[in-house]
Amino acid sequence: DGLEVDGPTHLHGGTIDADGDHRIAMAAVIGGCLARSGSTTVSGADSLTTSYPDFMNHLEALTRG
Repeated sequence: DGLEVDGPTHLHGGTIDADGDHRIAMAAVIGGCLARSGSTTVSGADSLTTSYPDFMNHLEALTRG
């Protein structure tokens, strides 16, 4: 029921299995955006289309530079 990240530790890309949990998927995608190196792959993120269908579009709009 919780997640705690102690820092300061810089994030690095990796592979995450969200296992169908939209909360984990969204957190992993945002973490991937903040990663200082490597790429991030999130599998099992299909639940995003049900809970927040525009998540990726909104994130892209917010991160356009």
